[in-house]
Amino acid sequence: MNEPPHCRLYNWFIQSNLIQDLYKQIDETLAVQRLIIPVDTSALLEFDSHLGNCLVGNYFRFCEITKEVCFEVLQCSEFQIASMNQLSCIVKPSPLLPMKAINQEVVCPLVCLWGRVQSMGDVEQYTRSTRYRCAREECLGAGDTAHIRVHVPGSLESQTVRSDLKCQFCGDILYEERSSRQIGTRRSIMFEVDDKSQERYYVKSLVNVTVKDELLDVIYLGAKFMMVGVTISSINREDCTMQYFVNAVNVVPWSSPTPHLIPRSLREIYKTREGSPWQVLSLLAYCICPTILPQGSYHSLKQILILSLVGGRELTFKAPPSAHPHATPALHVLVRSGDTSGVCTLLQHMASLASYTALHSVIQDSVGGVRSGDELYAGSALRGADNVTLLGDTALLKKEEVTMLKTALERRAVVVGKKQSEIFPLHCSLWGYTHPPLKEAPSPPWDIIYTVSQPAEGLFHAVIEGEGDDLLPMSDLALYLRLAADQTVQIDPSCTKLIDGYCQAAKSVRYGSGCEMPVSAASTLHLMSANHARVNLRQQVLDVDAVVAIKLYEESLFLTHRYSTVDLTPVQHIGVGDMEKYLDGGIDEMIESFYGRLVTFCTTHIPGFTVNEE
Repeated sequence: MNEPPHCRLYNWFIQSNLIQDLYKQIDETLAVQRLIIPVDTSALLEFDSHLGNCLVGNYFRFCEITKEVCFEVLQCSEFQIASMNQLSCIVKPSPLLPMKAINQEVVCPLVCLWGRVQSMGDVEQYTRSTRYRCAREECLGAGDTAHIRVHVPGSLESQTVRSDLKCQFCGDILYEERSSRQIGTRRSIMFEVDDKSQERYYVKSLVNVTVKDELLDVIYLGAKFMMVGVTISSINREDCTMQYFVNAVNVVPWSSPTPHLIPRSLREIYKTREGSPWQVLSLLAYCICPTILPQGSYHSLKQILILSLVGGRELTFKAPPSAHPHATPALHVLVRSGDTSGVCTLLQHMASLASYTALHSVIQDSVGGVRSGDELYAGSALRGADNVTLLGDTALLKKEEVTMLKTALERRAVVVGKKQSEIFPLHCSLWGYTHPPLKEAPSPPWDIIYTVSQPAEGLFHAVIEGEGDDLLPMSDLALYLRLAADQTVQIDPSCTKLIDGYCQAAKSVRYGSGCEMPVSAASTLHLMSANHARVNLRQQVLDVDAVVAIKLYEESLFLTHRYSTVDLTPVQHIGVGDMEKYLDGGIDEMIESFYGRLVTFCTTHIPGFTVNEE
């Protein structure tokens, strides 16, 4: 421990294999070498607690030590680095601990923020580094490394590029060598911090964060990140107040933690129905919201919403041609019903199962927009990243919002801005509801448009307060769906054959009937099949998953156009007397019968059609 800090840090460089990375970053054509040093904060604390505390408590001092080590390493190499002025070291520590608050009393130099991007300013340029020379050729200040200015986090552009700098050797005014100036890009964002470290209360605060250079490629509106940065304070001379902002040094995408065990209340349900590929989804739909809506009501709609909730983070099949390449595969659902009050209640409680839900209101923008000063802000569709955005009654959306929503659903991306618009991928499931129109009108291309009727009187017994509370706790169901959503699945050829066969046969039958097959049908069915496999905690997506997806999809088409190609009878609600038929073994018999009709339908219109090769 008696070794100087730079010697201990050099040993850390050797242990972490960072020296070879330094050599790869050297570009001898540049006046200043910009070196990015990734640091595993936890590993550094275990290796040397003093160095780890220096990184967390005094970031700039740690950067100085890192610069000394890099200079010594490069001096012993083949590269011509004559002075430490030629180095600019950016240390990128990994996230460690959440920041509790930013206030005037407690300010940590290095903080870690959990949250999402609410708005973004315009991209602007700044000077990373530049070189000055003395006009006297005989002066030492005319050398290549005598006067180099490097941008420091929190400093102004006028502090890097100045016209009043004097030579430290002769005192004459220096001139800037513009050819050696290195330009970077930066952007100011408003970061909504989620602080759940406080047990007694939940805090949300907005923090002004500056993001620079390569980190700009990671940041986008509405997304959730873990952001490590340096707290910078400045004085506003107009009203003599202290202002705080964070200069980001590392940004990592953040998602809610995934449970590793099935909740106890669901273990028995899963074990007893593990042998059936169809009972788990039906039973989960039956158990949802027992104290809010009667059990069995909106049964098929609940199944569709569950499949939307477990949308995976990985794309395991070909997306629609118009989709953004970085968009998360999600199932967007529009419910049409005369009972908008009941549907609204159902959607709100189903959305509460997600780890985060963005609720849209009429005073907000559904997609996003531009504030004064070219500041882009996230609308409801972007604020629900990796979760659900509940748009509410889509009939209340403005005409311009409907157009933007149509573009967002087609491209799986949101276009924000007017003069210099930017495209941000869509990372959430959109839910909405509306009244059935008197005349069919073009609507945004939702993945599922489900028309549901109000349950008939006397179909269910009255909902008694407290009944069903212990049947399946909502918190356990939310954990189970989060566990299901994290499953990585692979599409089996039998699933693809059944979906492609159905789409091809249905397209030929529906052609010219006024209720043509949607263009995105195949990708929607693949996603629903994959999500059904996730609900059953399976890694392989089989034909038994595809048949459930096709049944629900065909049911939505029938309820919209009153025409089914597979002789399907929709099941919107399960009455008291029909529970055994649609739960447990009854659901197996019903879907097996539908599977047989589906294969017959495909074989009739596609010669030589088979699902499983003999």
